[in-house]
Amino acid sequence: MKFKNFIIVAALLGSIIFSVCGATGRLIGNDPDTKAAETVVRNYFKYKNEKNEEKVLSTLTDSFKSPNVVREYDDLESIKLIGIQEEMNNNIKGSYLKDGQGSVNGTTEKNLKVFKVTYRVKYKENNKSAQESGKYIWWFDVIRKDENSPWLIDDFGEL
Repeated sequence: MKFKNFIIVAALLGSIIFSVCGATGRLIGNDPDTKAAETVVRNYFKYKNEKNEEKVLSTLTDSFKSPNVVREYDDLESIKLIGIQEEMNNNIKGSYLKDGQGSVNGTTEKNLKVFKVTYRVKYKENNKSAQESGKYIWWFDVIRKDENSPWLIDDFGEL
């Protein structure tokens, strides 16, 4: 009887852990490359919320440091990352590599991580931003030049 109860409790705990990890977009045992690339995206939101332009720029590739990407601070009240998960759909990765910036900069699949990101942004009244206040789901393309290079955000947006 005790063994049967143990099995039931173990199964319930396993189900709970699996559900929580799935709901938060986090998987136990992510590889170091995925964790490093994910940290860059998390830092982007942290620095953007702090309105720290220098640190926001440190998360972006040189080709993605255009003024409209990072200079919305006057109208920004807050931005908060709600969820992040690695995008495993090869069509989305292939789109970046074949038709997007990857076709220009020569990024390989090994040096690309794509994340589906949910965030909430709040702007001041009468904002001049291209976005409205609200909740958004965007995809972030995070790349590195090679295994010894840092991960950096090279593109983001809606699909």
